[in-house]
Amino acid sequence: DHAAAAVAKSGVSVFAWKGESLEDDWWCTYQAISHPNGKGPQLIVDDGGDATLLIHKGYELEEGSDWAKSKSANKEEQVIKDLLLEIQRENPYRWHEIVKEWRGVSEETTTGVHRLYKMHQENRLLVPAINVNDSVTKSKF
Repeated sequence: DHAAAAVAKSGVSVFAWKGESLEDDWWCTYQAISHPNGKGPQLIVDDGGDATLLIHKGYELEEGSDWAKSKSANKEEQVIKDLLLEIQRENPYRWHEIVKEWRGVSEETTTGVHRLYKMHQENRLLVPAINVNDSVTKSKF
């Protein structure tokens, strides 16, 4: 929290704090990709794939997916679904607005990369993606 407070003091937005609940964590993820005037990020440097997952699931919900209304496998999945449904009630086209600005994503975790490959194979990946683990710069930088 001391580091986050110091960064925030310099005018940088900080969306995290020690002891976050799952609800807090996913709310913070949403806040981090919510930019002024209803816009979203152009590029995401993801670490774990959470931001990428949230955007894709929100976009799919707006396209008619019933995933957010289906039975959840665990508490975290339910938290994500609840957040997406709340956002949809507030703005039914929020995720389409975010995707308009989005140009690409990089991911470094194995879990996040596997998710990206799966979305790509299913033709659901909304933007170009870079697997940092397979990038020359990971070991040569």
